[in-house]
Amino acid sequence: MRLELRRASDGSRLLPVYTSAGTFVRCCGQFQSSVHINFADLLDVKRITGADLIVVDGHMPVHLRQDTPPRRHVHEVDGPPAAWMTSLRPEQSA
Repeated sequence: MRLELRRASDGSRLLPVYTSAGTFVRCCGQFQSSVHINFADLLDVKRITGADLIVVDGHMPVHLRQDTPPRRHVHEVDGPPAAWMTSLRPEQSA
């Protein structure tokens, strides 16, 4: 699993989260990849990824959006792996 963090203008790392699938599509476009995370696990995800802030229902700039459907990799399964929390790594953003 790969989670994408964004950089704020002050350099802080942002973890974008969305309150519904419809809001996600409105804010990020129809082809952006996504992963479902239980609300109860959100602070653990923030800690593991190294995010400084959680941004709720933020709009993704159009030039950063995917404009084609994401490819599904052969090794992907329907649902998280058993140790999904340990598989997260902080993004190395420029």
